[in-house]
Amino acid sequence: QARLENLSRDLQLIKDSGRQPLFTWSGRFSSSCVPFDAASVPGSHVVQFLARESSKPDRHCGTEGEVWTAMSTSTFAKDILERYGKTREASEEASIILSQEVAGLLAIATGNKKETPTEASAVRWASAFTSQTLGLKEDSIILHPWRLAIGGEFIHEINAYETPFEATALSGLEAGDRIAALLQQT
Repeated sequence: QARLENLSRDLQLIKDSGRQPLFTWSGRFSSSCVPFDAASVPGSHVVQFLARESSKPDRHCGTEGEVWTAMSTSTFAKDILERYGKTREASEEASIILSQEVAGLLAIATGNKKETPTEASAVRWASAFTSQTLGLKEDSIILHPWRLAIGGEFIHEINAYETPFEATALSGLEAGDRIAALLQQT
């Protein structure tokens, strides 16, 4: 019970500490023969994650090409928002820059020339990731009496991973593994 009360207090502190913005981008490319469906992009200052939409269940690549989705870095989003504020122009500028970055990343992956997306848009998320973490050594928290696992970018030490997306994904995987192990014991 004490652990649950401490966890509740610590999570409230994280909630109150503020969040980091990001932009999500979606764009269509007329041709794309990329050898992956998704990638974490720690080497980019603009994009932290990239995914092919047609790789999702019941989504197929049509004659119109492939749709890709990208998540920006929080640093990029903060820069855009400092220059343009929370305006439509901010999303338009983010879309232009993200389009160029994603096109460049896909060109590197395929060895082809850089292709401009046939359509693209960006959406601003004012509070996407936490600005602080619990600072734990583990990626997830398990509360045995309740068979509850908690995962997210806010669990592990702040600089443990290259991107918040990577921290979120690995935390979720560990939480799932820990719950599966717990359920096998019963």
